[in-house]
Amino acid sequence: MHEGAHGTHAEVSGRNHRTASARDIKGSSLSFGDTINHYHVTHAMPRRPLAIPADLGDFQNRKSDLAKLNGFLESDKLVCLIAGTAGVGKTALAIKWAHRVKSHFPDGHLYANLGGFTTQPPGDPYAILGKFLPAVGIPAGELPDSLDARSALFRSVLAERRILIVLDNAVAAEQVRPLLPGAGTSRVVVTSRSLMDGLGLQESVVRYGIDVFPAAEAIAMIRAIVGSERAVTDGSSIEEASRLCGSLPLAIRIFSERARNRPLTPLPDLVDTLRDPTTRWRTLSAGDIAVSKAFSASYDDLDETAQQVFRRLGWFPSPEFSIGAAVALTGLIRRDVAQALDDLEAVTLVRRVGPDRYRTHDLLHGFAAEKAAEEPLQERHTAVRRLLNWYLECAAQLRSIAPYEQSAVHVTVDVRQSEIAQPAFASYRDALSWFQNERADLIAVVSLADSNGEYRFAWQVVAALSFAYAHIGHFDDWLTLIRLGTTCAERDGDPAGYAALMAFHGMACKQRGKYDEASEHYRTALDQYQTSNDVHGQAWVQNLLGYLCLAAGRLDQADEAFHTSLTLCHHNGLEQLAILPAEGLGRTARARGYGEAAMVAFEAALAAHQAGSDVAQQFGVLVEMSGTATELHRPDDGVAYATRALEIATRDEVSSRYFEGLALAALGDALHAAGRLDEARVQMMLSEFAGSAVPRNRGEPGNRRPKRRSSVQ
Repeated sequence: MHEGAHGTHAEVSGRNHRTASARDIKGSSLSFGDTINHYHVTHAMPRRPLAIPADLGDFQNRKSDLAKLNGFLESDKLVCLIAGTAGVGKTALAIKWAHRVKSHFPDGHLYANLGGFTTQPPGDPYAILGKFLPAVGIPAGELPDSLDARSALFRSVLAERRILIVLDNAVAAEQVRPLLPGAGTSRVVVTSRSLMDGLGLQESVVRYGIDVFPAAEAIAMIRAIVGSERAVTDGSSIEEASRLCGSLPLAIRIFSERARNRPLTPLPDLVDTLRDPTTRWRTLSAGDIAVSKAFSASYDDLDETAQQVFRRLGWFPSPEFSIGAAVALTGLIRRDVAQALDDLEAVTLVRRVGPDRYRTHDLLHGFAAEKAAEEPLQERHTAVRRLLNWYLECAAQLRSIAPYEQSAVHVTVDVRQSEIAQPAFASYRDALSWFQNERADLIAVVSLADSNGEYRFAWQVVAALSFAYAHIGHFDDWLTLIRLGTTCAERDGDPAGYAALMAFHGMACKQRGKYDEASEHYRTALDQYQTSNDVHGQAWVQNLLGYLCLAAGRLDQADEAFHTSLTLCHHNGLEQLAILPAEGLGRTARARGYGEAAMVAFEAALAAHQAGSDVAQQFGVLVEMSGTATELHRPDDGVAYATRALEIATRDEVSSRYFEGLALAALGDALHAAGRLDEARVQMMLSEFAGSAVPRNRGEPGNRRPKRRSSVQ
């Protein structure tokens, strides 16, 4: 600091001793890359700006987000970009953190709302520097005329000061870059709905994405605002309000303030206005602040293709979706959809949650649906049928290439011609990957088909996927789908479809240990197949009944059902299906203690399965043979059979952790019987680990070791 003709001035010293006033810089042609940090700025009055808006009294925890920002303060990064969707609380977080750390910035703090994603033009960095520079001591009459010169002067003045700058609601890197300090210890926090890919090419930047509140924090915020008395008496309504607001901070705050300002209006009544699409957006608005207004600003800034993709996502029955489903729904080529999704992700209207999966916020999904309602009804009908056709085609392909149950009943599916390219799975693993990727949406998609009167689509998708569910798990989901599919098959008036769905229902109940209910569904399916004189269906269900009775310990009834199935197969040329009841008779023999007879049946079944290339059934027989050989005091044979089963379980075309766990358990038993205790212990541990990877639904038994079930029979 030194005294000059104009009083006390800020002095920024550098490598040479030339001095330049703001007038010297005014009108210069300095480019962005130029610096003037080595000049003395003789007209900068030392000021300590304190421009951060007031602190928020009822700010919710956001502990992890605040901790990330603390990490930024300790880093060597110049800029922290807080990115997130509209209404997620970016500004509140930035301001709260700025107040917490203001003591770390002894030279003050600056704030500017850059006005992005509003109906007004975004903030002009030239004009903003016209406010920043006087705030740090440059007389207003001495400001340079060009943006580059103002930016250079700003960097020079801040070179030896430690100031926190908050740039709120930014649109693009070009808007932010002129407002950044250069060398020195100042820090900048930027908030934006955009990920600003360009920011960081010339600056050191750390990006933090923030999401909606965790449910507990959203509920706590509503409770804090509406008051303790209503929080106690209307606890369930508060939880429902949080859910309907999707835990979006802006929606939570607007709803809570509305509730607090209407103490005589029952909270359940206000919650009802959130459920109703005709009143939802009015409830989530307060004067010029509205959730839908915030969403519209982001939507209006998109190009036409991105708008179309976003709109039509409102027709999808879930906020989470795959790129394949988006292609089917929009009717666009995959490349264009991928680009549109990238654009939507860049402005945080969607976020990627997996390699080919995206999610949009629940309220954004509702907003998209309202935008989509502006399109012709016929367009929606066509898009939904295109989507359903895509799911049906994929499900049918999975069924056709699955390495199991090909001898069981195949339900014919009616895939329509479509203008979009249908998938062609290169392998079962690819098809299984599709199934796992889409599984979270299948109930919603089948429900969509049902609600649109597309009953045939609905039950055929369920029928085509049922064997995948039987082998992989997720039995609660499967049961839900089967109930939907059965109802749709009945409405469609298709007896074969109805019978197949009833048989699948029995299979799912057997998997859950509900043997009486499974028997009832099998009997219904059998009656239907007998009424329609479908011999293949009868033989298949008799085989299923045999395995059900075997599992329940009713061995005589199991033998009877297996013999009936075997007779039907032999008399009607169903030789591949006949392998299953023949193997079943071997299992009942083993259960009765007739190990040698069981081994004869298993060896014949194994040879037949190998000839038919049904590797999953080969696996099941090998596991049975391993156990039987061990029981017959031939543990070395047991080890050999289990080793062969393990090899199948780990093949690419099977790739089943569940099967792997079964094989490892059988191998451990055989090794133990052979006296190879250390090896047995290792296999048992691996078996438990593999079994823990088997997908289970809520309420499904969590066996520590895979249950001895070697097929879906």
